[in-house]
Amino acid sequence: MLSCGLGFRAKYVKKAAMTANSGSIEFDFLKKTDYNSAKQELKEIYGIGDKIADCILLFSLEKLEAFPIDRWTQRILQKILFKEIFWFDRKIPHRKNYEEIHEKIIEHFGSYAGYSQQFLFKMERDLTKKVGCEKPLIW
Repeated sequence: MLSCGLGFRAKYVKKAAMTANSGSIEFDFLKKTDYNSAKQELKEIYGIGDKIADCILLFSLEKLEAFPIDRWTQRILQKILFKEIFWFDRKIPHRKNYEEIHEKIIEHFGSYAGYSQQFLFKMERDLTKKVGCEKPLIW
């Protein structure tokens, strides 16, 4: 796993892969149940927190209200939308305010917020490429 360039994440990926391979995760249930229940189930797996759970929910389990939040999506929200609503003083949202931030995102974008996350991220990447910057324009 270390040869894949995962660094400190290697142990989390390995344990999560072993859990998935064991058959103990009921993917059909996760797909059919509501967003919050599926997210809580995923977070029971070693190494899966809010952001990774939202990635799995959005990209694999058809939970379109999932909106993975990390330092990049935070900066995009602050830059493009509302600095006063989406202001964060941390690089990564703390567990306590991740859900609060997610609620604001759902209020703004609605139940298809996951699509919005993808469009915003792609738009920022395209803008970055157009000006020849290696870093996003969000600074």
